[in-house]
Amino acid sequence: MPIIKSAIKRAKQTKVRTARNLGSKRSMRTEIKAVEAAVASGSKPSAKAKSPAAKKPATKKAVAKKPAAKKTAVKKTPAKKTTSKK
Repeated sequence: MPIIKSAIKRAKQTKVRTARNLGSKRSMRTEIKAVEAAVASGSKPSAKAKSPAAKKPATKKAVAKKPAAKKTAVKKTPAKKTTSKK
């Protein structure tokens, strides 16, 4: 787990980009398979492909709250004892 603030941010960005890229790759593979199947059968590819405008907006995940900082116990200094003179 990264400790430096910029590394934490970079890890978050990487996670989001990876998810986005996987979705793009999956849809691309599906379209390629559809075209290859259509070419093999001798017909035109179907117009079932989703256009970029028809995509649903991405839903945001709930962000977990940061844990509250622990309060440190304040040490009380012992009271000074007065010495009596004899």
